[in-house]
Amino acid sequence: MKHLYRRLMCLMIPALLLTACKEEESYEFGEPYDKIEGINGAFKLIQTIQYDELSRAFDNSLDVSDVFLGSNSMQINFNGSDFTYTVDANDSPNFLGEGGSWKFFNPEEPDNSNIYPTQVILTPNGGSEIILALSAPPILANPTVGLKLEKGCGGRNTVSYDLIFERLNP
Repeated sequence: MKHLYRRLMCLMIPALLLTACKEEESYEFGEPYDKIEGINGAFKLIQTIQYDELSRAFDNSLDVSDVFLGSNSMQINFNGSDFTYTVDANDSPNFLGEGGSWKFFNPEEPDNSNIYPTQVILTPNGGSEIILALSAPPILANPTVGLKLEKGCGGRNTVSYDLIFERLNP
């Protein structure tokens, strides 16, 4: 019985070693999605969530879509060829200006801002820059774009708005 057990072990150990030594599969990442192509086009505001940035409460959010949408909500059009934008506020409050220029930005990787953007910076005609954080990378496969607008007082962020836009011509 001992000899049978030893023979089985002698056969199983090399078999386990041979099957355990697999060549690792290599994965190649494709080209990153074109973010400029992803944000190019017209979008309509479909939801707005307000956040109290000073609150320590677990749920510091409030859906204020009724105030921001009205019967005919804001539309924004990003032009990816000349990096301009236009806003038709309709019934919505307009914190973004009537139009101007835009650019992507990534403070951690400024040289790769168009590849890995974390922010959209709007510069309204005759106005100051408006920095909007991206909630997700804008890609054609995603029908929505989320932009976070932060408002503050005395250099301190007190309230922010998640503006969720839906692509009009997918």
